[in-house]
Amino acid sequence: MPRELRILVVDDYADQADISQDLVELMGYRVEKAYAGGSALELVRSFRPDVILLDLAMPKMSGYEVARAIRDLPYGDSIRIIAVTGHARAEDRRRTTEAGFDLHLVKPVDPDELAQVLQQLRLRWKKSRRPQNALAIEPTAWLGLAAPTTCSLPKWLDSGESSHKLLL
Repeated sequence: MPRELRILVVDDYADQADISQDLVELMGYRVEKAYAGGSALELVRSFRPDVILLDLAMPKMSGYEVARAIRDLPYGDSIRIIAVTGHARAEDRRRTTEAGFDLHLVKPVDPDELAQVLQQLRLRWKKSRRPQNALAIEPTAWLGLAAPTTCSLPKWLDSGESSHKLLL
C-alpha cells in the first residue's frame, strides 16, 4: 500500500501547532510538528514531509528563512510549503512568494479551506507518484497471464504515443 501524504506543522506558538496537528490528523494525514525553525529543518530531513504548514513570525529562525533553507535542499523543490500566518497584506504575500512558499493562508485558517487545499495537494501528489506510461491493474489470476503484457491505449485515454505496460 502506498504511503499517505506527510505533513509537517511548524509554529512557535505550541497551542497553535498542537491544534493544527490534531486538525490535520483528523483529516486523515500523517503529521509531525515542530515549534521552531531549527527543529523543523531536522524533521524535514528525517520525516521527509510532502507539505509543510509554516508560520512566518518565529524567533531565531523565521518562516522565510526556513522556507529558503528547505528550497536549498536537493529535494526541497518537491515539498509544498504553505505559509500559515496572521500577516495578510499584499507585501506579506509577495515576500512569501519570493521566499519559495507555494501558498499563503491567513490565520485563523478556515478548517474547510485547509481541508480543500490538502485534498487538492493529495490528489496531485498521488497522481505524480504513478509510474510514467504505466497503467497498473490488480493481478487477475483468471486471465492466466503471468508476465506483463504491452498494449497501445486508445488515443482518448493515452496522452502520449508510447505503449503502456499493463501489469496483469
